[in-house]
Amino acid sequence: MKVALVRPPGTLGVIAKQSTQHPINLATLAAIAVQAGHETHVWDYEVEPFAEDRLASRIKESKPDVIGISCMTATVHKGHEIARIAKGVRPSTCTVLGGCHCSALPGRTLREFPSFDIGVHGEGEETLVELLAHLSEQRTPEGIPGTVYRQDGQIVVEPARPLIGDLDSLPIPARHLLPLDRYPRTSSTPGIYSRRYRPTQMFTARGCYARCIFCASKVLFGRRVRYRSVEHIVAEVEDCINRFGFNHFTIDDDTFAIDKERLASLCDRFGKLGVTWDCDTRVDLVSRDVLKMMARSGCLKVAYGVESGSQRILDLIGKGATVEQVRNAVSWAREAGLITQAQLMIGSHPSETRDEVYATLRLVKDVRPDFVSWAITVPYPGTEVYDLLVKKGYIQTFDWRQFQMYNVVPIWRTEHFTGSELVALQKQVLRRYYLRPSLIWQLLRRIRGVDELRVYVDALLDFVRFTR
Repeated sequence: MKVALVRPPGTLGVIAKQSTQHPINLATLAAIAVQAGHETHVWDYEVEPFAEDRLASRIKESKPDVIGISCMTATVHKGHEIARIAKGVRPSTCTVLGGCHCSALPGRTLREFPSFDIGVHGEGEETLVELLAHLSEQRTPEGIPGTVYRQDGQIVVEPARPLIGDLDSLPIPARHLLPLDRYPRTSSTPGIYSRRYRPTQMFTARGCYARCIFCASKVLFGRRVRYRSVEHIVAEVEDCINRFGFNHFTIDDDTFAIDKERLASLCDRFGKLGVTWDCDTRVDLVSRDVLKMMARSGCLKVAYGVESGSQRILDLIGKGATVEQVRNAVSWAREAGLITQAQLMIGSHPSETRDEVYATLRLVKDVRPDFVSWAITVPYPGTEVYDLLVKKGYIQTFDWRQFQMYNVVPIWRTEHFTGSELVALQKQVLRRYYLRPSLIWQLLRRIRGVDELRVYVDALLDFVRFTR
């Protein structure tokens, strides 16, 4: 069968320029579809120009039997637009939706969006292979775990598929099917800007044991952490080096550095390969020695999920970390020579007060991470925050296009803030953090060459536009 796997246009606007990444999820699905004998293509409209007439022409020319569209909550409307165009141009094309939104609300999603023929909930690789086999034989999805579909005017949600036990059974992502020439070369993550780096992303594990109330990861990957072997990871790194010339890897695991013995082995292999890398991790998982080991192996940056500077909020959101651990983690990373980033939230618990937001500002001004991202917490379906706000009647409408961390006025409120007040507070704290001479000097000291200076100037202009 001919299969097109699609990422819809993104929602981050100018912010995306600093962190555009490869859709490794689609590349993995593409690899497993190719392995099963299907002609497969990846269309990434986060970097390719999107217009209805262009998409219609592409479908007419390529004649895909199946279009699989991966959607977050904020992009499900745009994904449905793609499905609608596909059905209008080629009614025989089967449109399949996957991703977090459908995994959280499988039945509701198919009811709301009639141009999707089939939905996939949970991990998609094994479900996709089985589904393509059924479709190639003109069979319905009936009996396929992890699917949702229409039958006799009813929505049928099949039971969840068991999580993949052996991640090494998955093929290396098919990066050669991505439009690699369209991705910004040096902006996979803030701070990694030198033209010495050719970055890509990878996952070394799936799942997260934490119980943060704002995270929907569990609807896809569960709470048990499943690891790829070190050898399987190294094989992917070597493939990236030899086939594409990638030399920097952003590790996008939900929680990296849990298993210290495994981490030491990975660091040893990364060091021998001569690559650089960065990762996201938790402040309670690192130590001074661990961060020094990571830096020696080529790690350039670590991003921490800090969320809040209020211990009350950290406890309420199930973070399982302390403010003191934040201080130590950022300080130790700086000692090791790593770029640091703090990922922060406003409204991670509905009861957060203005004073607690300012406590977060005081904390990060004190510990001085090189970068902060300060998002408004979105009540994504599948999270406890969503359930809390629905119960309190704080969500005004369920227009999924508005479920974004940036660029829109939230259509929900918290106990102390309206949507407009959340946006005003977000812009205020971002300005008060970044527009300080001491931080500007801290960032300027990292610049190496004119090309990097241009990137920082461009980022500053985007920041001013965003926070005005």
